[in-house]
This record gives sequence, C-alpha cells and structure tokens, in this order.
Amino acid sequence: MWQRGKAYPPELRERVFILADTGLTVGAIARTLLVSVSYVSKVLSRREKTGETAARAQRCHLVPRLHDHAIHPASAAGGERAAQAAAASSRALAQFQGRSSDSREAG
Repeated sequence: MWQRGKAYPPELRERVFILADTGLTVGAIARTLLVSVSYVSKVLSRREKTGETAARAQRCHLVPRLHDHAIHPASAAGGERAAQAAAASSRALAQFQGRSSDSREAG
C-alpha cells in the first residue's frame, strides 16, 4: 500500500482514529489495518498534540533516479494488499461497533 514519497490515503487515517476511539491499542490497530505500529503511533500522537488529522505536505522529496524506468515489486502487489487492508478494517470496525451496541443494550 505504501510507496516511497506518498502519504497513506486519508480514509486510512480516519480508520485509525475510529479504531483508536473504540479503545483499541496501537498494536491492535496496526495489525488490523496492515500498517506499522510507528505509523499508527505518529498519527495518533499528532492528533493528540496539535489536533491535526490530515497528512502534512511532503518536504524535501527527491524523485528516485530510476523512477520512470523501473517498477518496484511491491507496487505490483499494492492493490491486493490495499484491498485486504480495507476488508480487514471494515470487519474489525463492524465487530467493535457491534460490541459497543451490545454493551449499551445490556446497561
């Protein structure tokens, strides 16, 4: 899903915030969304410290010299991995929303 020099999509950030607000740990969110713990931690830390929820503009980005000549092997599998991550996060979100509605009904 991630490519050098590109931010994750805003929808992924929103899913991180939703899952964090349900009480999931940073590690659980990372496993659910198939991203690094570092990414989740940084996104949540920035929201906590500054209130920012959007990605900042890229600074000092250099295009690789072979950018136009080579296809990175990871980019070929990126679409499949993104689809898997989206499906996994949708299932997790539905599961946690179901748990929270069950606890409200019981109380």
